[in-house]
Formats: sequence, C-alpha cells, structure tokens
Amino acid sequence: FKNHRSLRESLLTFRGTTTNHLDWTDDAAWARAGDNLAVLAWLAKESGLKGLVADLEDYYKLSQFVQRRGGKDPPYAVSKALARQRGREVFGKAFAAYPEVTIMFYQFLTAQFRYQPHRDPEEKAREFRDLLPSFCNGILDALPPTAKIVDGCENTGYRCEAAKCDFYKQAAFQTGAALGLISPENHRKYRSQLSVSFGMFIDGYAMTDAKSHWYRAPVDGSK
Repeated sequence: FKNHRSLRESLLTFRGTTTNHLDWTDDAAWARAGDNLAVLAWLAKESGLKGLVADLEDYYKLSQFVQRRGGKDPPYAVSKALARQRGREVFGKAFAAYPEVTIMFYQFLTAQFRYQPHRDPEEKAREFRDLLPSFCNGILDALPPTAKIVDGCENTGYRCEAAKCDFYKQAAFQTGAALGLISPENHRKYRSQLSVSFGMFIDGYAMTDAKSHWYRAPVDGSK
C-alpha cells in the first residue's frame, strides 16, 4: 500500500456481524473484538490508508443488535448500558491505534429512519428492542476530535431508483431521524464529525453482476 499513492484514499473493510451472538456480559469476547479491530486500525495507519469500512448490519437470525428473546440477554435496560459500553471499548481501541482514522459505516444510524415519526425515540427503541443506537453512542463516546465517521446511508439507494432518488433530501431525512437517538452529550460530535456518503454506489462497485438483485452497477452496468 505504501508503494501505491493511488490507494491512499482506500479503506480496509471488515464485517462486524457474527454467526454467533456475543454475550453482552462476556468481557473476554468483547476484548478480543476490540483487539482485532485495533490491529486493522494499526494496519491502515501504518499502510498510509484513509481508514476503515465497518459493516455492522445483522445478517443472521442470531442478531447482535436486537435484544434476544427467551431470557438469553440481560433485561433491556442492562443490555442497553452494556451495548454502549461495548461500543466505547471496542472502537476506543481502534481510535487509540489510529487517532486520525476515518471510519465509514454500512450503516451508522441513518438506517433508523423508522424513528422519524415518533416523538420519543427512546421509547420506540425499547419497543423495538433495538440496541444499535446505544452501541453507536458508545462509539461516539470514544470518538476523538481527530477522527471522522462517514455514514454509508445505503437506504437512499435501496429504497428508490438511483436516477430518480434525491440523495440529499433522503440523507437529511435519515440523519434527522437518527439525531433523536443520539445522547445530548454526543450531539456536537454527531453534527461536526459525521458526514453521509453514497453508500449504495460504494456497494455497487462490489457487485459483479451489472443487473444485480438490488440495482445496476454505477455507469450503465460498467465499473
């Protein structure tokens, strides 16, 4: 990477999802997750890369960020506090390894546009058993003033045709919905250190099929 200047704006990507639900109370498991992320952040810094891409979407039935039913997770209030703690711990290690890192998420909180119509997002989070907002607040807790977060904002692409979609209007809608989920002490960081990006196009470049299930590749099916 150091020998290729054209790659300096590149980001290392990793999946933050798991086929095995991590117990929120398992200190050792979350410590390993943080140590692994710190290695990636160190590698990006040493290689002269811009930063990381983090995919925290829950693809599996054993979801991490929706509280599990059946008594396997602590009560919601406890799980919520632990989720914030784990976000702070895990990403705090990445920020310690690379204080100037840019981390792009698929997605951070713009996926939470369903909260927009509700006056009390906290109440709806309890109803949805949603732990991702707490985890993201933990990330913001640890975010140093030298680092940046980019929200991939994928739903602007998946929910309408790319040619017809007003990205900026949809992004404003989604970030507005997300703001109600941000703790007041993190509002300043959210407003000043987070931006949104055309996540669907980044995702599109990873597609090999010009007529993919979701959308065509960026330029007439050509990369």
